[in-house]
Amino acid sequence: NGGLFTGGIYNNTGKVKIEKSTIRDNISDEATAILNYGDISIHNTTISGNKAEASVPGVYNGDGGTIQLVNSTIAYNIGYINGNAVVDKGMGLYQEVAANQILLQNTIIFGNKSSVELETDDCNATISSLGSNIIGNDKGCIGFDPIKDNLNVDPLLLPLTVNKPGITVTHALAANSPARDKGQE
Repeated sequence: NGGLFTGGIYNNTGKVKIEKSTIRDNISDEATAILNYGDISIHNTTISGNKAEASVPGVYNGDGGTIQLVNSTIAYNIGYINGNAVVDKGMGLYQEVAANQILLQNTIIFGNKSSVELETDDCNATISSLGSNIIGNDKGCIGFDPIKDNLNVDPLLLPLTVNKPGITVTHALAANSPARDKGQE
């Protein structure tokens, strides 16, 4: 999918619930996978392989937006630079206003980056962590618990594929992944 503002989901002021889904391979000028100004709940969902020109390819939480991410993965989204535009935002998860609420539990954010940066830029947000999250690069993120969350860790994700018994394309965990058996109820 492709679009000017988003190639995936645009939530202006509504309530959206996403479950057992994959949001992938979208292309847009702005927030590519999800652009949120409302209330969005994301459970058991993979957000991967999205590309944006000059903005956030993963999840963008705009002014007034609230997000709950549970048992989900935001990985390998890429922001491309268009001309002289400068991208200085979390490529996986970005929060426009610090007062907006973002709750995370049992969620992986890893390998999201700008095409001009060598290191990953997974997140730029103030988080309310409910624990058991794995963040590849927590630079720009505030609110994670260094005891309950695994920060600056590679979760060892496998390529997108249908992983049995499911029917949705996801990133399975390698046998030695630090995310294995670490989630909480």
